[in-house]
Amino acid sequence: MNIHLEVKHPEVIQTGYQMKDGKVELDMRASLVGNALRRWAVQSTPNHVLEPRSHYFYLSKPQTLYGVESAALVTEFSAQFK
Repeated sequence: MNIHLEVKHPEVIQTGYQMKDGKVELDMRASLVGNALRRWAVQSTPNHVLEPRSHYFYLSKPQTLYGVESAALVTEFSAQFK
């Protein structure tokens, strides 16, 4: 996950999530990915068009979720791969 470039005060978010260089990598079971993306309001659209005030993070490589069934819980991801 990367921090959205248009977020105000990114240093606060980076500190709170222990990010390095505006990025964080998570390792989790595929069945939990969709819930994590929704809970953290992570954008999975390739062009990161969603509002940065409500979506602090985006996936730098959304194609890594291809085939992950729980990713269908994220609206913009499921629409993108239909």
